[in-house]
Amino acid sequence: MIILGITYVASRNTAACIIKDGKLVAFSEEERHNRVKAAPYYFPADAIEFCLQKAGVEKSEVDIVAIGQDEKMAHSNSISPNITTNTPIMYGAIANMCEDWVGKIRWYPHHDCHAISSIIPSKFGKTNYLTADAVGDMNAGVYGYFDGEKLNHLGEIEPKKSLGAFYSHVTTFLGWIRNVEEGKTMGLACYGNIDNKLLPEYSLATIGNDGDLLECDADGYRDYLFSQDGAMGGEVREEMRWLRQEIMENTMSKSSVNIAATAQHYFEQYVFSYIDYLSGISKSKNLCVAGGAFLNCTTNGKIYKRGNIENFFIQPASNDSGLALGAAIFGHREVTNEWPDVDFNTAYWGSEFTDSEIESSLKSHNLQYEVVNPSSHLADLIHSNMVVGYFEGRSEVGPRALCHRSILANPTIKENLDRVNKIKKREWWRPLAPTIAEDYLNEITDLEVSSPFMLMACQVRDEWKDKLPAVTHVDGSCRPQSVNESQNKIIYDSLLQFKKLSGVPVFLNTSFNIQEPLVDSPSDAIKTFKNSKLDALIMNKFCIYRRGIKL
Repeated sequence: MIILGITYVASRNTAACIIKDGKLVAFSEEERHNRVKAAPYYFPADAIEFCLQKAGVEKSEVDIVAIGQDEKMAHSNSISPNITTNTPIMYGAIANMCEDWVGKIRWYPHHDCHAISSIIPSKFGKTNYLTADAVGDMNAGVYGYFDGEKLNHLGEIEPKKSLGAFYSHVTTFLGWIRNVEEGKTMGLACYGNIDNKLLPEYSLATIGNDGDLLECDADGYRDYLFSQDGAMGGEVREEMRWLRQEIMENTMSKSSVNIAATAQHYFEQYVFSYIDYLSGISKSKNLCVAGGAFLNCTTNGKIYKRGNIENFFIQPASNDSGLALGAAIFGHREVTNEWPDVDFNTAYWGSEFTDSEIESSLKSHNLQYEVVNPSSHLADLIHSNMVVGYFEGRSEVGPRALCHRSILANPTIKENLDRVNKIKKREWWRPLAPTIAEDYLNEITDLEVSSPFMLMACQVRDEWKDKLPAVTHVDGSCRPQSVNESQNKIIYDSLLQFKKLSGVPVFLNTSFNIQEPLVDSPSDAIKTFKNSKLDALIMNKFCIYRRGIKL
């Protein structure tokens, strides 16, 4: 049984995946192939071609084409004043791939796909679930209980109560791009204090027989910050103009950081309210979350630490790319009456290149290279304070670089925070993440569970803060990726080697890209290396240096 899952074309982060005989075998985002950041509103043709090739599947062998979108909503989905994407366009794009597929199309609701994309990989069996984003299928989220057989929605989050839209309104007001740069708001929040006079709380209390639910009045925030016409980033309300001017002049102004901190606090309170509501009804100690709003690592870290949650899961492609996975899961279930066995022990589901392919690419760019032992050589380079582009194995799915397409550096040198941010052309105040050998995760941080997808923030323990200044944020937090031997043996061994050299089983880790999609191919990596100030590049067993630099 071959199920092709795809993200609906009116989504951001379009993607494709294939479930073959109940197993996930390929999963990739369109941006990695067409090199358009997030690939919004792109039909994922290149991602589909990759997945078919990786799975060894002919187009004629596909049994179901599953789309993460309610078909009725698709008919009238306007994505901009000038672009209307509807079902006929989707059918046309699919027919261009394979005419036979048109009769095999199945549609599944947006937020159902978000929910199931985390539920099935979690292996919890029965669990509470919560999804949240800006909007999808005219809803901004769903919440309920999965009984092992079906989703039991207890409610839907209306667009006017959208958690994602609220956070995006604040992000836009701070001068950044909505649905793209919300991570900047999250990072900035750590510098500020809660100020409910600067950013009032707009909440809607829903009281039912089963308890109280505090919901977000997203429209209230929009109207406070902007005129109605400015909700998508246009005109600021006259009485807010002075504040916007101050923020535009200085991102790190007191007003800026306090608005970010206050927004982060409100967002967390709304999320916690939904979680507490669910726990009070189902009594389950399990929770799965999904949707772009749950790329908020600060919130995710606090969710796990709440007393009413014992098991918590979010899959790494929580944004709209995850809709492809959710749709494929539903497609498999519809045909076989069984849930597929989706194993998300790692996020490495994308492109992979052989040594010969990498060597050929290096030669085509007339680059001199050395053949090295990647684990020991990487540790030596980082210990020598080189900033290294690192490329191995299958590319990651989702927005986090997880040491298959990463930039790595020494976390013990404070100046490397600024150095790497400059290489990446990022703001100086934005934090960078640690990759930690899993055996040492709880020794270094207060996180008591593994964090393979870099989706939960936590506190660095006091005795380690001075040892890891380049990856410890201003509030003492970090966003770790934990690595064990089975997930990534090369990186795990390299971390242990680096510990022998430095006393620290940690690398500074950020995404291997510079204002572009995460690199995917050897050519992508070489191009980014050439256009950056990286000191070295390791691809599988091959290492090249910037001219004039050598270990």
